Amino acid sequence: MAIRIIKATVNEANDIATTGRQSFYDAFHSIFIRKDELQKYLDTNYDVFKLRNSIENSNNLFFVAYDDDTPIGFAKLKQQSRHQQIQSAKQIELQKIYVLKEYHGTGISQTLLSKVMDAANELQPDIVWLNVHVGNTKARRFYEKNGFSIVGKHYYIIGTQKFEFDLMTITVGHTTHEFKTITEPAGVAHR
Repeated sequence: MAIRIIKATVNEANDIATTGRQSFYDAFHSIFIRKDELQKYLDTNYDVFKLRNSIENSNNLFFVAYDDDTPIGFAKLKQQSRHQQIQSAKQIELQKIYVLKEYHGTGISQTLLSKVMDAANELQPDIVWLNVHVGNTKARRFYEKNGFSIVGKHYYIIGTQKFEFDLMTITVGHTTHEFKTITEPAGVAHR
């Protein structure tokens, strides 16, 4: 296993679409009552053209993890994404970390998180925030072990379904962020 993580360009949009679609499906298909709404969400959010536009947006930073040349996960940081429950004006959203399920427990999510937090730190926010589905206890524990705390709730509507998320934050210093080396539990993924 030769793992590498790169900052994504539009050239990686297909890889993000493939890993994102599969990882989201694996993590959340069981909580969707209406499978047509899940399919529409996947088709909309993992459309290659839409992802290329998102990658080109200067407020977004994407990172892609590869095992040799096989894409196995990705992460997305979003600047200018303020959450109303957070008082700081200098906040960044960790919008996504997804890793293919066959790579859960290998440390890939930990490596992606470290890479993302180093990039976030360079942008000098006070707070990095994210949402984790309330039923995803493995992901919540993963983030808690890395210093994130639950500070509120957030509700997200997909189609006719309403999903509850824990709002988690971490205060960021303006030096290199050091994370413990933690082997991630199987099933780590968040919205």
